[in-house]
Amino acid sequence: MPAISLKGMAEKAGLSLSTVERYWNEAKEGYLKRTGKTENELTPRDWQYIMGVVKKRIWHKTGKKYYESKPVTASNSFKEKLRNLLLE
Repeated sequence: MPAISLKGMAEKAGLSLSTVERYWNEAKEGYLKRTGKTENELTPRDWQYIMGVVKKRIWHKTGKKYYESKPVTASNSFKEKLRNLLLE
């Protein structure tokens, strides 16, 4: 279980860590049952799917997404440093 990721999701969603861990375990067990795989046979893609299920459960429970899209912009100080490097 990715404890750091689950802890971050719990904090952002306002849920207890035990609730999010339960979502993780239920998603994993359900996936293993549906696919007939063992935990050792899971690929990174499988783990990604399980994490997606957990995120969707959190969203349905709280109405909050785990992540928010933010535009990527360079800070003014970075732009100034870059400009100075290019002008040297």
